[in-house]
Amino acid sequence: MATTTQTPVSVTSHPGAKLGYPEGSLRFDWAMVALSALFLAGLWVDGWAHFHGEVDGSFFTPWHFLFYGSFGTVALFLGGNHLRNSGRGYAFAQALPKGYWLSLIGVGVFALGGVGDMIWHTLFGIEAGTEALMSPTHIMLAIGMALVFTGPIRATWLRTREAGAELRGWRTLGPLIIGMTLFMTLIMFFGSYANPMITPYIFMGSDLGGEVVQTNQVYVMNADGTQQTRLAGSGDSSASWAAWSPDGSKIAFTLGDSEPIDADDANENPQSDIYTMNLDASELTRITFMDGAETNAAWSPDSSKLVFTGMVDGNQEIFLLDLTGGEPQRITTTPDVLETGAAWSPDGSQLAYTAMQDEASDIWIMNADGSNPHALTTNGSSGSPAWSPDGTRIVFNTFIDESTGIYTMNADGTDVQRVINSGDLEAYPVYSADGESILFSSWASGAAEIYRIPITGGETLEAAELITDNPALTSMFAAESQDGSQILFVARGQSAENGGEDGAGLAQDFGVTSILFTAALYAGAVALLTWHWHVPFGTFTLLFTGSTAMFTLLNDFFVLIIPALVAGLVVDLLVSRIQPSPERIGRFVTLAFAAPAIYFAFYFLAIGLIMPLPWSIHVWSGAIFMSGVVGTLIALLVSSSSRNGQRLAEI
Repeated sequence: MATTTQTPVSVTSHPGAKLGYPEGSLRFDWAMVALSALFLAGLWVDGWAHFHGEVDGSFFTPWHFLFYGSFGTVALFLGGNHLRNSGRGYAFAQALPKGYWLSLIGVGVFALGGVGDMIWHTLFGIEAGTEALMSPTHIMLAIGMALVFTGPIRATWLRTREAGAELRGWRTLGPLIIGMTLFMTLIMFFGSYANPMITPYIFMGSDLGGEVVQTNQVYVMNADGTQQTRLAGSGDSSASWAAWSPDGSKIAFTLGDSEPIDADDANENPQSDIYTMNLDASELTRITFMDGAETNAAWSPDSSKLVFTGMVDGNQEIFLLDLTGGEPQRITTTPDVLETGAAWSPDGSQLAYTAMQDEASDIWIMNADGSNPHALTTNGSSGSPAWSPDGTRIVFNTFIDESTGIYTMNADGTDVQRVINSGDLEAYPVYSADGESILFSSWASGAAEIYRIPITGGETLEAAELITDNPALTSMFAAESQDGSQILFVARGQSAENGGEDGAGLAQDFGVTSILFTAALYAGAVALLTWHWHVPFGTFTLLFTGSTAMFTLLNDFFVLIIPALVAGLVVDLLVSRIQPSPERIGRFVTLAFAAPAIYFAFYFLAIGLIMPLPWSIHVWSGAIFMSGVVGTLIALLVSSSSRNGQRLAEI
């Protein structure tokens, strides 16, 4: 494609001082690609530690050591070559091969960002979620890395313009293609903090007749509140009341129609059932088939049974289901009493539950077979019991002194102790796995947030640690895994009339923006590569798969690797078939439209196969189409401005 006359790579005037640049080479390009890959691996390790809660508030962590150590190898390579060539007489700004001066500037930008990041962490702590994407020092680090990674791209671009023959094949174009993949992976890494399928709270309602209907969604997060990941629930179905299996490999939860599901109005829900599934969202299995709503599932300590709340003639009753086979058995039979929310004692011998009659609510206890039911509280305003890990205490919420607070008592109902009663609404308490603290929801900010407080309690919320931090949502029904590493919870968006925006709506907009931004990046890469070079088969398979794999492995959302691989193969086949080029502008624009649209079509297809899509068909189909439109615009921009990049590339 390039037909310009070859010019010397370096020009010298006399032995003492040299003009131009030192001669570039494929060896130098491949070395930079290898070091950049190491640099990116260091970032991935640090990011993985952040996503999995392996960091504390300190800047000086093993993960930062690996990250900044990999940066040091890049800095030594570029800095060493710059010093050597400066000593040979090359000018300061021309002491690296063409295309790599900006990479050296990137080293400086990254170093400044690193110092700033250390100060930032010291002053403001470790960022989480979207904060990590928008942190000023992280943006500086990203810019520095981008300048480093794009060195081989600029070098290959210039070598193409200066070569008498067209560059082809993996040996000569490999640094360009891998450099582009590393750059895209870097951007996707930061974008994963706002990925519409991985970052929580993207869509919490379904637009039905101009009214946004609230839905609940089940999430899992690290014990410190990081890496909040949606497991179940969508715009068309509501998921709630999630419970861990004793070995932590599965969860049981309620899945039903998109309506608010509360303990007080479960009988108004047209249909909901108990499901189980693995933590990776696989093996979704429906286990109840009764009419009405089945809620509040809880595993027996030996994993062989579930108790849950079901409906009988409009009343809530507690049922026992043997998971090895058989039909659910009703174990509560008290007339005119609604019984719900059963919790197993750690030894599996007893069940604590909430009994409601004549607008009064109290904690009751019975044997696991339903025998010997009797009340533990009699104040008429208590509910949501949960056992301590050693089985000696029960935590519950109760209405006292005109506010609802958290209290504990002995398993026989004696020795009632206040944990917290701040004057705000506090509810849904559970013990932590180690029994040293209690998780609960508080509505102090207007919407429920999940807190952790020592079992010794406190007068106000200042004694508690905020775990979730998203006041636009209601977060409740926390449940900690037995090893204490993760917490299940339910998130619900605030309602909005006529499509009005709330926190969840804004999050959906942010997700669409993330898709369009990613589409622009992919389209730009496809347009740049096919406009200037005949890239070898496998280029886009590597580009799509490599850039996607990093953030999916980071978030343990492995399923997205497969659609990226398939989309890359399809685009490679399309390129080999239509052979886009500047001389075939129509085919070039067609490819730019198709590539991002193909990627996101497989993206949504893969997610839809394993779980309900969290967006309506209007949103996800429109996102696919708009990604193609963005690709078309990028292609037109590249074709009209490709002749203006020579001077910028030389630096």
